[in-house]
Amino acid sequence: MQFLLLGLMLFLVYTLLKKQLKNYQIGRKNKEEKIAQSMVRCAYCDVFLPENEALTAGKHYFCCREHWELGSKHKKT
Repeated sequence: MQFLLLGLMLFLVYTLLKKQLKNYQIGRKNKEEKIAQSMVRCAYCDVFLPENEALTAGKHYFCCREHWELGSKHKKT
């Protein structure tokens, strides 16, 4: 009888620890996703986008290749 109770207790502890670990990993993943990214403004159309997605020309950022080309031509004149 004691072995049965001990086994049941170990199973419950294992289950609770496993659940806590899973919740910790999910919380950690959500926290990483919420980290703010630096936003920049397209020099051509003024749309904001994450810096890692922007195209750059000197100190200027652009949202797409078309605006990069148009902005570069515009800046030269």
